[in-house]
Amino acid sequence: MAERNYTRQLATIISIDAVGFSRLMGIDDERAVAAFEERRDIITDSCGAFGGRTFGVAGDSIMAEFGNPIEALRAAFDFQDRIMALNASAADEMRMPFRAGINTGDVIVREGRLYGDDVNIAARLQEFAPHDGLAISETTWHHVKDKTAAVFTDLGEFMLKNIALPVGVLIAGRGGNGAAIAAPLAAIPTAPVHDRLASKGPPAIAVLPFHGSNGGEPDVGYMADGIAEDIIYGLSNTRWLSVIAKGSSFQFRDDQLGTRLIGNALGARYIVGGT
Repeated sequence: MAERNYTRQLATIISIDAVGFSRLMGIDDERAVAAFEERRDIITDSCGAFGGRTFGVAGDSIMAEFGNPIEALRAAFDFQDRIMALNASAADEMRMPFRAGINTGDVIVREGRLYGDDVNIAARLQEFAPHDGLAISETTWHHVKDKTAAVFTDLGEFMLKNIALPVGVLIAGRGGNGAAIAAPLAAIPTAPVHDRLASKGPPAIAVLPFHGSNGGEPDVGYMADGIAEDIIYGLSNTRWLSVIAKGSSFQFRDDQLGTRLIGNALGARYIVGGT
């Protein structure tokens, strides 16, 4: 029997990716590389400060390993805050945001590198994250949900490429004192390449708050909400159609996920909205 030269352990993995790196390389490759390396050093420093280590740097992607999911989440928020501050002082065309995905699970460790499905899941989750934002697996969420001020948006379960079982995906945002998600949710890809699990039963429809209720004259907001409520009531009288409750759909009043991901989060096949 061959000698085993690896170990197994439970770990939390962050997969980190530079957004728009190829575009910046096309503008000025030397400045793009310098910008990436400056931000990579920030990521390495933040991960180390929270008890993690970076590994597997390849191109514009970085992986980091943590023993504690809470520290991984804190490190991700820390380096993203620092990178956003750095980007704010950079020329518009040379800003380089980073997005990240976090997963917790069993990994194989060999010569300082980590392998396994749970490493691959972290890389797939990163594709769901907003620019300067963070996506986490449901597994990681169970470890951190009651131990952090972060707020979470549940996108539902997805079948990820080359992963046998479905994975629950959530967007994590900075919270505290009722603060809303700070990550720019509009930057989440509106057409992820992964397949959401098909829901059972009749198709569902969600009616979102109309944009007129976001601000401006109070009377306009009340009228917009009233119209949306009337539409929900009218659709509810259609027996073959399942209508998402107002309390669920109206939570996306200020979010900018895009209709595809809002539909995924609500389990709705159809979305009704207005400006």
